[in-house]
Amino acid sequence: MTGTENPRLDAAGRSDTGLVRNANEDRLLIAPDLGLFLVADGMGGHATGNVASAMVATSMHNFFRATRRQWMPPAAPEDAGLPPACSRLVYAVRKANRDLVEASAGHPEHKGMGSTIVALHVDDAGATLAHVGDSRCYRLRHGVITQLTNDHSIVGEALRIDPNLTAAELAMLPKNMITRALGQRPIVQVDAQRIELEEGDVLLLCSDGLHGEIDDRAIAEATLRHDDLGRASELLVTLAKAAGGHDNVSVVLVRVGSGGGGATSVEVTVCCTGCGAPVVEGNAFCTHCGTRT
Repeated sequence: MTGTENPRLDAAGRSDTGLVRNANEDRLLIAPDLGLFLVADGMGGHATGNVASAMVATSMHNFFRATRRQWMPPAAPEDAGLPPACSRLVYAVRKANRDLVEASAGHPEHKGMGSTIVALHVDDAGATLAHVGDSRCYRLRHGVITQLTNDHSIVGEALRIDPNLTAAELAMLPKNMITRALGQRPIVQVDAQRIELEEGDVLLLCSDGLHGEIDDRAIAEATLRHDDLGRASELLVTLAKAAGGHDNVSVVLVRVGSGGGGATSVEVTVCCTGCGAPVVEGNAFCTHCGTRT
């Protein structure tokens, strides 16, 4: 995209407690007027996880609104080599981290709270993506799904060291243990990148409650099933719950342009209205409970 373009954005999202947890510690932010979208997955239990993710979303929203008309990046050693276009989003994430650390220090009941974040900021010239933790961003383009973020987790770190680890070897590692999060230390390392956008691109932000339950192909099929992003986000959540729903599940979908970028030839997994089990489109009856699909 060129610097003179200002893409029209369609966006929708959904967050759900899932089938096992008693409370939803995820938080979404969808602010098309600011070009800002994020998913935050809180940690620390019911009392603190909710607070952490809500604080992250509020801090990010307030920062982008306050710097809407003017933004001058401060000089900071940790920003050496950071593309200038990324500085605003990265600074906002670091501020959210400081807000959590200060809140934990001032309120013993929230000690130890933390949150992941995956955030997308779309501007006239493209987009910036930043993340901390294992919440992810995918891009769907011409029917192809690409994971744009790398998980900050034990499994993710192991795969970076040795991409050829087998499924059996990965199964021996703690599945949900993250190595980086907001709120744990005064300074946090934020992974950021500048990404080019094309008309029809769909960016999908999600918590591990989605990608931990269904694989990338199922995510792509469900997203491309509907041009209506609201219906697509509902389908993604339904599929995650049908696969077990062991965690809170949250998804934000952002599409560049007027839509119509779906790959109609992709086989899509949908859910039975009777038992919630995934069924293949085109089957007349659910193979699990016999309900007509």
